[in-house]
Amino acid sequence: MITRWSNSLMFRLVTYFLLISLASTIAVGALSYYLARESLTQSVFDRLTTIANLKESELKRWVNEQTEEVVFIADTPELQTAVSQLVPLVTNDIPPTDPAYQALHDDIQARLVNLANHKESISEIFILTSVGGKIIVSTNPEHEGLYRVNDTYFRKGKFETFVQNVYPSPLTGKPAMTISTPLFDSEGKKIAVLAAHLNLSEMDEIVQTPESLAETGESYLVDKFNVFVSSERFGRIEFPRGVHTPAIDAAIQGKSGYGLYQNYQGEPVIGAYRWIGELELALLVEQNEAAALLPAQRVAITIGIVGGITALLLAIGVYLLARQIAQPILTLTETAVLVAEGNLSTLSPITSQDEIGLLATAFNKMITQLRTLYSGLENKIQELQQTEAALQRYAHRLETLHEIDRALLTAQSPHEIANAALIHIHTLIPCHRSSVTIFNFAENQAEIIAAHGNTIPGLLPGTKFSLENNSLLKDLQQGTPHVISSPESMEQDTSLSKEVLRSGLISYINFPLLWQNQLIGSLNLAGKTADFLNQENINIGQEIANQLAVAIRQTQLLEATQRQLKELSLLHAVALATTEATDENSLIEKATEAIGSILTPHNFGIMLIDETTGSLKVMPSYRGVPEKNARQYLPKGTGITGYVAQTGRPLRIGDVTQDPRYYNADPAVRSELCVPLIVNDHPIGIINIESTQKDAFSAEDETLLTTLAHQLALGIQKIRLFNQTQQEIERRRRIEKALREARDHLEMRVSERTAELTLLNRASQSLITSLNLEDVLTTVLEELRNLLDVVACSVWLLDEQTNELVCYQSSGPQGEQVRGWRLPANKGILGWAVQNKTSVLTHDAQQDTRHLRDLDEQLPLQSRSLLTLPLIIHGRVIGALQAIDDHPNRFTDSDRELLESLAATAAFAIENARLYNLARKDAQTKATLLKEVNHRVKNNLSAIIGLLYAERRHAKIKDEAIYQKIMNDLITRVQGLATVHNLLSASEWTPVLLTDLVNQLIHSTIRTLPASKSVNIIISPSPIRITAEQANYLALVLNELVTNSIKYAFNDRNHGQIIVNITQNQQNIRITYQDDGPGYPPDVLRAENPRHNVGFHLLYNIVRNSLNGTFTIQNLQNNGQTGAVAIIEFEQLVQNVTSPQPV
Repeated sequence: MITRWSNSLMFRLVTYFLLISLASTIAVGALSYYLARESLTQSVFDRLTTIANLKESELKRWVNEQTEEVVFIADTPELQTAVSQLVPLVTNDIPPTDPAYQALHDDIQARLVNLANHKESISEIFILTSVGGKIIVSTNPEHEGLYRVNDTYFRKGKFETFVQNVYPSPLTGKPAMTISTPLFDSEGKKIAVLAAHLNLSEMDEIVQTPESLAETGESYLVDKFNVFVSSERFGRIEFPRGVHTPAIDAAIQGKSGYGLYQNYQGEPVIGAYRWIGELELALLVEQNEAAALLPAQRVAITIGIVGGITALLLAIGVYLLARQIAQPILTLTETAVLVAEGNLSTLSPITSQDEIGLLATAFNKMITQLRTLYSGLENKIQELQQTEAALQRYAHRLETLHEIDRALLTAQSPHEIANAALIHIHTLIPCHRSSVTIFNFAENQAEIIAAHGNTIPGLLPGTKFSLENNSLLKDLQQGTPHVISSPESMEQDTSLSKEVLRSGLISYINFPLLWQNQLIGSLNLAGKTADFLNQENINIGQEIANQLAVAIRQTQLLEATQRQLKELSLLHAVALATTEATDENSLIEKATEAIGSILTPHNFGIMLIDETTGSLKVMPSYRGVPEKNARQYLPKGTGITGYVAQTGRPLRIGDVTQDPRYYNADPAVRSELCVPLIVNDHPIGIINIESTQKDAFSAEDETLLTTLAHQLALGIQKIRLFNQTQQEIERRRRIEKALREARDHLEMRVSERTAELTLLNRASQSLITSLNLEDVLTTVLEELRNLLDVVACSVWLLDEQTNELVCYQSSGPQGEQVRGWRLPANKGILGWAVQNKTSVLTHDAQQDTRHLRDLDEQLPLQSRSLLTLPLIIHGRVIGALQAIDDHPNRFTDSDRELLESLAATAAFAIENARLYNLARKDAQTKATLLKEVNHRVKNNLSAIIGLLYAERRHAKIKDEAIYQKIMNDLITRVQGLATVHNLLSASEWTPVLLTDLVNQLIHSTIRTLPASKSVNIIISPSPIRITAEQANYLALVLNELVTNSIKYAFNDRNHGQIIVNITQNQQNIRITYQDDGPGYPPDVLRAENPRHNVGFHLLYNIVRNSLNGTFTIQNLQNNGQTGAVAIIEFEQLVQNVTSPQPV
């Protein structure tokens, strides 16, 4: 192998290229696999963490829903009523066989079974006694009668709604979860405990492995005892002491996170774990590590296969190229060896027309000439010398070509390759200037990457020029060199030719650089004469051009690969920063460092749009801007950065000095690339890079920076959303804390205030329900002592005649002795409170100069704390209320406010009691007087009726019939007045019910008929009431109408009927009186001579003048029926207050 290495040029060439290709392929594959593995691992972490978060939220929501269901069941009124009836039976040891017990038990059990059947999440509902924890009703009858007094859910559930997280059930030995809550009766009294065992199969469904991990992963729950909660894993015999993995142990310790570890089966997994503190459960979501990272392995294998194939193809190409270069030399060497051995009959085969072919031809000629050596030695020696010189030139040429090959193999960039070739090309071709140009058809530009020889100002290395309308491209694209051999033809060529001509060069040739028939550039040679443009030099130049094309293309591919690796590294760095950064500044700092390390611009950095001002804010990590030109804020629209931020479109400027939009922050800058940071089609900032070279940035740089900007914008948006979420969470936490504190304080105040208001309400009710002054004062003092728990208290009332305060009631030591004491209304703290109408809170009476200390000497009590409140009614002081305690600082402002309310109520109650006593005495006096007046009026009316009867019996008058008629009318009218008087007296002269008045008047008048006659009376029910005055006038009217019916309608008949219909028309009362007699005479209907009919004349006057109404009469004739109808209509003065009652 060593001999072959040293003796075979072709072997060395192939080996070199193959090793370089394999090394590049292995490096790219290893790096790609590493990056892909890291990216996939982080992606799996994120996905598993998201799944864990979702399942945690679902578990908490499920437990909250079950808790609300149990509370809802406990609040069911029917269940509360039934349990409140059953519990006393259980407490009194009534046997379950008792019919009442059995009925209540079956009713409750049926309700619970119905609820359990409709709630799949509940496996059992049962009720326990609040004392002893006995199960009295359960949806599982086997558990009834058991005692669960030591179970946590019973002990906690007696006082509040409690969720006992997963625990081993003492009944089944399996994991269980129980919710309990107190059960109250309708009055809010706790009577029992309602508990429910949850069906954990629904928890299994929530936690079950998601479809995305069905084949390669799983999710499960473990309790704080390292026991599986999932039913399918519970009780596994391979874990007698609980299941332990790094993730499970960390989660049970209260930690949450993710990582690579071995699961409980010993398999490597990628997992995320959460400790759910509220449920005391560890939630784990895991995926097999090998399955998760399988895409990374596939990427590495694919890169390895593609690299191997590429290396193999490259080796074959290098082998063919080396064979093409080395084989003619080897053949010529073998022929030379034979000639050296004296075999002059051997000729070297001619396989090409290049330098090696010429060498073979010359060598063959040399052999031919050697054959005639012996005929002309001198000529042969001379020819031999010429041949030796030619061989030396060929050897030098081959050596130079070999040097070029070695230089091409060691060069690392197109620039180095071109410079290495140009250094040696002048030793082979006598030209005065050489250069290499690379074509970029994507941008329609060409660039001179290297030059050697004469300097041409317009064609220096780095010069770029357009390829449009370039005449040399046509020849070069066809693989033909482009030759200019005279100044005349040069002037007719491109503007570049004129630059060459002005430098003193009159001829040049362009060799195409072709790689796989693709034109990538040109090798350019120029001279001051056209002597170097022979075919040999053209062949040499073309061969060197071919070598350059292969070498340059390989380095371009290598540079492209390296650039892609750098771009991937940059994107990975930014992606990693996006994942790790917790704030915008750190993310932008890391992104800026990555951009600087990969692209190495002159000035570079990131600016963000200030949402308040709309200006661009230069971030602190911005690099390379001189301090004197740096600005913290740039208005949107100012400069190239402002333009990009405003339009949202990237901008690549090759020469900023030619762009009027450029803001000259750094005079050294020549080119600039600026891309926007866009989120949801809205620019939030820009990435800007600048260089001191013209056209320093390519379209690839723009694409890379745009991709980076998109990734960075998403990262910034993610951080902003995260920060907003954190701020919102923190704000809500503060609000919740404040609300909890306010709620606790409010509940405490409400509890205190409720107790105070309850006592105050009870005191108020007690005061309101009694009008006895003695009872009122006793109640005031009792409630005062209950409210404040004081030593003594007293009530003092003001005697306005003597201007003294009199103690009407007192409680405490020597209360009987104090009762009846009198104090001047302007002395002491009591007097001060009464005079100023202001309550007085005295923390220590012994330090108050207003206190009457001689009172303490008369009592076995030293007053320290005093609370004195004036009793005020309608702005008038009627007394004072005082509470006394023997400890200083006993009362507070809250006590004063509370007692002021009690004092206000007590003042009204005391005043009402006093007024009631006065009113009761006045009412008793008035009732006695009214009773006496009514008795005298009734006796007087009876006396008048008796006198009229006597007069009717004993009077001797000539026209006795008329006299008797007049007397009867008078008696009837007076009886009507007596009936009304009796009715008004019974109602104590308040408005009377019109129906009762009509009914009594008609029956009173009908009683004058003989017993042989009967009258059917029909009166429509009505709620209408009338005043006492209206009742008097209406009694005269109705008495007259009934009397008229008796005289004319029932005179010759034994049966009759009277119908009275009472209605209301807006504000008027309408009474329709009707009998079934023959009707009114025509003269009465025509109102002829009304003065002759005293009754109707009286009716008209009473209704019109006294009732302010109308009176009309008419006859009824309908279908053979007859009758007299009278209609009375007058104004209603009393509102109806009762519903109508049938008569």
